[in-house]
Amino acid sequence: MTRTFPNAFQALSAPVFSQGPIFSRVFVDFDGTIADNDVTDVLLERFASPNWESIEQDWLSGKIGARECMMRQIALIKASPAELKKCLDEMKIDPAFPDFVRLLDEQGVDIAILSDGLDYSIRTILKRYGLENVKVFANRLLYAGNNNWQLQFPYKNVACPAGNCKCRHFANAGNGFTLYIGDGTSDFCAAGKADLVLAKGKLADYCAANSIDHIKVDNFAEIMQIWHKLQRPEKARERVAS
Repeated sequence: MTRTFPNAFQALSAPVFSQGPIFSRVFVDFDGTIADNDVTDVLLERFASPNWESIEQDWLSGKIGARECMMRQIALIKASPAELKKCLDEMKIDPAFPDFVRLLDEQGVDIAILSDGLDYSIRTILKRYGLENVKVFANRLLYAGNNNWQLQFPYKNVACPAGNCKCRHFANAGNGFTLYIGDGTSDFCAAGKADLVLAKGKLADYCAANSIDHIKVDNFAEIMQIWHKLQRPEKARERVAS
């Protein structure tokens, strides 16, 4: 069956949408989307030598890819596990995100975090909010001893410069429609794979410039309101045949 999706703005008002698509999977970015800040940047600012900023500029100018950028920056961090955790314990997330996760769980809709950030950071923060069961796909941060850290990339794609190739996760999304929620550059490719995008910041501008079906949002309180309009709860456990 060919999957078709109405225009995003019609989605919020057209009567036909009461019989509309059933979202079976929601993918969400973490830094700047769920978390208030870019968590990795906060760690670098606090624990890395100033050289991390010149590496960032090399990435922004296109001299290096995101994966190389992250690997070199993380190698500059000098912190004990206790120091890193203490910093992460100060990080806050969107206050409505836990309610959004619970709502999707009640409706039988799968949710997963796709991040080009650090798995340890994400899991540490989520655990504090009672969200340790949320699936997380991110770069793997490992303690190397003597206050040193290193990265592994379990979800890399040799054809993609990112540490975590977000697009590859759509291949295993199953039947039904996919919703993507994000805010920045690392979300650009994934936005083109989703049936609908809820976009903040740079991602909203990118979607508008590239005719990607999206709705601009600012926070998860808005996202929950939109979700209720898009999804019929009594049908959320059903899947659209492929």
